[in-house]
Amino acid sequence: MIKAVIFDLDGTLIDSAPDIHAAANRMLADFGKPPLDLPTITSFIGNGLPKLAERAATAAGLSKDDFAQAIAKTGIYYGENPTTLTQTYAGILPLLSALRDRGIKIGLCTNKPYDPAIACLNDFDILPFFDAVVAGDTLDVKKPDAAPLLKTIEMLGETEVLYVGDSAVDYDTAKNANVPFAFFTGGYRTQPDEFFQECWHFDHFDQLRLRLVPPRAYLFDVDGTLAETEEVHRNAFNAAFDRAGLGWQWSRDEYRDLLKTSGGKERIKKHATNIGSPDVLSDQQIKDLHHSKTEIYRDLANSALTPRDGVMALIEWARRTGVTLAICTTTSRSNIDALVKRFWNCAPEDIFAGIYCAETAPQKKPDPQVYCQALDDLGFSAQDALAFEDSHNGLTAARRAGLDVIVTPAIYTSHEDHGDATDCLTDLTQFMRKYCDAT
Repeated sequence: MIKAVIFDLDGTLIDSAPDIHAAANRMLADFGKPPLDLPTITSFIGNGLPKLAERAATAAGLSKDDFAQAIAKTGIYYGENPTTLTQTYAGILPLLSALRDRGIKIGLCTNKPYDPAIACLNDFDILPFFDAVVAGDTLDVKKPDAAPLLKTIEMLGETEVLYVGDSAVDYDTAKNANVPFAFFTGGYRTQPDEFFQECWHFDHFDQLRLRLVPPRAYLFDVDGTLAETEEVHRNAFNAAFDRAGLGWQWSRDEYRDLLKTSGGKERIKKHATNIGSPDVLSDQQIKDLHHSKTEIYRDLANSALTPRDGVMALIEWARRTGVTLAICTTTSRSNIDALVKRFWNCAPEDIFAGIYCAETAPQKKPDPQVYCQALDDLGFSAQDALAFEDSHNGLTAARRAGLDVIVTPAIYTSHEDHGDATDCLTDLTQFMRKYCDAT
């Protein structure tokens, strides 16, 4: 179990390249040299500010005789404005807060000199989170030598640690110190992903938080998330339309479009409007038609439904490790009963601590009602729970409730925008491999 997390600074906690870029170009201007572009300067980051200044001077055509002055000027200029253009990466503050709340110590191991490093942490109001800071001028050597990281570990007083960084320098430092490494892909690395072997990759700090501070509750959508149910639903709708003599048949493309509208009765109304006959069915007729569809779906589910990859294993693991489970869906209770009976041969309450559905939360997704209801009823904060969804509507609902969201797109939702998800994965087997100590 991880007892301490140590971070690199530039390209990991903060995007400092714009201020470093400005300082380096100010130095070059003093020598009458044209500015270098941001990607070029960014590629020089990793071995400390003096080495960056030397690389910038070389790229600009300065002689070695000018290096000492170039290094001194860059240090002065950067020290004057270390955070004017700099920003922390998204998710840093929630991660640091979550680590502190769980009693996990936090350290910093950077090649940046101590004074500007402390200034950066202080300016972004995150200095109080750090229990130890080792900078580029703390020791006589810098990363990738193992000594700075080992010194940070010594100061923290813990041996079960994780080092988090964004570059080959950080990766090599962790290897040299024999310390597990987590690789942030959104920083300043110049090597391809394949270079960073045998370490955990992530592209947003919410993902790292999810890995290091596991949620206490899993909230599952049903249709498309636990099973590829939508084709069964489509067939049930079409069979109900035949039974009612309506002559309607929803193609896969039509149904994909109708899925933008949450709720079965609502989709029937939407279809009637689409074909220019919004009043062809009364509210009671729509209710009766949907009831017929639900009966047909239940019969089909008994033979046609199979769980998506990883569903059974994840729920078994969660139950074994004490994670609270709940259903949060806009489908009807009878559909949930049919699916749970098919997969586990029991009542939903035997698996899930709460069942929140169309009957309990009439406001359909993307309204967050069903998730807010689950959190209130189960007594969890949004920070303690994780939602599993397959669709944009579901993702939006969960996000509006303040939840982290794992999206595993289904057949009918793979084309949707899931960019706001905490992570978007192929299936829940991939989730277990990435986030659970289960496989």
